[in-house]
Amino acid sequence: HVQNYSMQAHNHLWSLAVEEHFYLLAAVTLPWLALNASPRRLVAILLSLIVGVLVLRLTALAHGVPLDDVQRQTPYRLDALAAGVLLAVVRHYRPQLFAAFQQRRGLLILTALGGFALLSLGLPALHRTSGDITLAWLAAIPLVIAASDLRVAGLLVRPAHVFAALGLIAYPLYVWHIFAGNVAAQLVTAAGVKDPLVMEMTRLTSAIALAAILHRTVEMPFMALRDRLGARQPRAAAHIAMPAGQGTAN
Repeated sequence: HVQNYSMQAHNHLWSLAVEEHFYLLAAVTLPWLALNASPRRLVAILLSLIVGVLVLRLTALAHGVPLDDVQRQTPYRLDALAAGVLLAVVRHYRPQLFAAFQQRRGLLILTALGGFALLSLGLPALHRTSGDITLAWLAAIPLVIAASDLRVAGLLVRPAHVFAALGLIAYPLYVWHIFAGNVAAQLVTAAGVKDPLVMEMTRLTSAIALAAILHRTVEMPFMALRDRLGARQPRAAAHIAMPAGQGTAN
């Protein structure tokens, strides 16, 4: 997972390297922090990391670091993932506060849509200063809060099931959609089909089909293995999961 540093691998998989680096760091530090730091201190650490990464990004750009490097390399991209952890900390330790935010779902969704609309404009000033990076995760935060624990009824049930199904296969869909789409496009072109709409629909359905197959044959078995291995040490897992200051689980 060094593709975010390789000039020969500037494709969409660069973000997986950032995630892997962050998750390895989190696996080492978060259990220790959960047991030894108060929730308030944990929040302070995460906020410091978020602000520090933003300052680092701006400083790097001011000193001539290429924008492509700032967009892809791990030290400049940890703020969004840290913000996700911060959101989880708030939900875990301050569920009343999180629920209070959820009561304003309409406002949260409008805020997110406003942020994404601004992002879609592709303003050069935002891009040059990496402001689009910050705006992307800032706009995502209210959307995540609004969608969390959301219950739908009536006409929204079926679309919600479709989105949930896509969510289940989101990882293999992200990894393989370009490969699957390109193979499908070549096959359709070889068959003499030239309609752009047919081409794109074929790309889309092929990517979704491959992602569903990989989810069923690769992801699910490995997640089941993870659960079996984790179940062998329930005491240790429960101990790590306890909020700081509440002792060890029995």
